[in-house]
Amino acid sequence: MNGLKQTSPVSSTSTAGALISPRQRRATTAGAPLSQIPDLNRPGSKNKEGAAASPCDTSTPQSRKKFPKHLTELYDIECMLGQGAFSTVWQCKHRATGQIRALKKIDTQELSPRDIAHEIALMKLLLHRNVVRCYDVFLEAQFVNIVVDLFTGGDLVDGLNAHRKARGRIPDAQLAVIARQMVAALVHVHSLCIVHRDVKGENFLSDRPDIGDPKCVIALADFGTAARLEPRATLCEKLGTPAFWAPEVWQARYDFKVDVWAVGITTFVLLSGCLPFEGEAAICRPVEQGQLPFRQPSYASQNCVNFIAACLAKDPTRRPDALALNRHLWMETPSPTRIPPPPTKTQQGLATTGSVLRMLGGCLVGLCSCLSGVCMDLLTLGDKAPPSSSTSPAKV
Repeated sequence: MNGLKQTSPVSSTSTAGALISPRQRRATTAGAPLSQIPDLNRPGSKNKEGAAASPCDTSTPQSRKKFPKHLTELYDIECMLGQGAFSTVWQCKHRATGQIRALKKIDTQELSPRDIAHEIALMKLLLHRNVVRCYDVFLEAQFVNIVVDLFTGGDLVDGLNAHRKARGRIPDAQLAVIARQMVAALVHVHSLCIVHRDVKGENFLSDRPDIGDPKCVIALADFGTAARLEPRATLCEKLGTPAFWAPEVWQARYDFKVDVWAVGITTFVLLSGCLPFEGEAAICRPVEQGQLPFRQPSYASQNCVNFIAACLAKDPTRRPDALALNRHLWMETPSPTRIPPPPTKTQQGLATTGSVLRMLGGCLVGLCSCLSGVCMDLLTLGDKAPPSSSTSPAKV
C-alpha cells in the first residue's frame, strides 16, 4: 500500500518480507511477512514471495533431510508452500499436539543475523491471539528455521479486495470486529514496551480468505522494524511505509502512538478502499480544531468516524494510546451474527443506478447554482439599465 494514491483502489502489492533488515526492506520487494503463505484455494496462484502455490504433498524422507534432526523429531514436514529470495515456507505438523503450523527456512548469507535475532527475540515475547506467535527456532549452518502460526487467508488487503469484489463495502459491525482485533494486538505489543512501526493491512494476517466472516481471526505479523521503547522515550528512525507514517515520524521524534495512527489509516482504507492522505504535506498539514483531518465517507457510522478521527489526531498529545483506544465506544459495537449474502444482480444494478443518479444529482445542483447566479446577474443588470435614448415626438 506504500505509494497508494488517495483516490485509487487498494493495491495488494507487498513490501519486503519479515526477517529482512530495514535497509533491505527499502531496497527489495521480495519476501513476505513471517508465516504468510500462498492461497492454496487458487490453483497456480503465487504467494507474496513469488512462488507458485502447489498442492501439499505428503512429507518424504528427502524433504526431511533438508532440516535439522532436532526439528524433524518434533515436527512432521508436510510440504513446501512457497519460496522467495531468501527463504522457503513449509507446512508442518507438531507431533505431540497435531497442530498445523508454518515453518520458514531462511538463508542468512544475504541477510543480517543481528536483525534476524532481534526480530525473533521480540516475537518470542509475544503471546496473544491477535499476534503471530513464534513457537520454535532451529539453527543449522547458515539457515534459521522458525516455526510460527499458520494463516491461510492472506492479509487484510487481500481480504478487502475479495470482499469488495464479492459483496461491496465491509459492513460497519464487521469492520468494528476487525478493528477490535487490531487494537487488541497493539495493546499487547505496547504493554511489552514494543513499538511495531509498520502497522498496515499487509501486516495483519487472516485465518480465512473471507474477512466478512464474524469469526474471522486476524493477527499482527512482521516485526522486522519493531523496537523496544521505554516509557517517555522517543525514536527518530524513519522506518516502515511512508503512507502510514504519523506526522511525528516525518519530524523524526515519535513513540508508541505512531502505531495508533497507522491503525487509523488501516481502518480508513478498509472502510473506503483508499488512503485518507496523499504525501507528507497532507499528513502534516494542521487541522482547525473541531474539523476532521480527512474527508468523511457518507456511508460511515458516526462512531466509526469518531474512532478514525481519534487515531488520526495530528497532535500526538491529543491522540489516545492503544489502551484508551480499546475503550472507544465503537469497540463496543455488537458483532454480526452471520455472514451477509452477496448482493443479487438486481441489487448490484440498483446500487450502480443509485450511484449514477447521485452523480447526476450533484451535477444538476451545481448547474442550477451556476444558472441561478447568471439569472441574478441579468436581473441586476436590468435594474441598473440606463433610461431609453428614444424621445417623444415634439409638439407643434
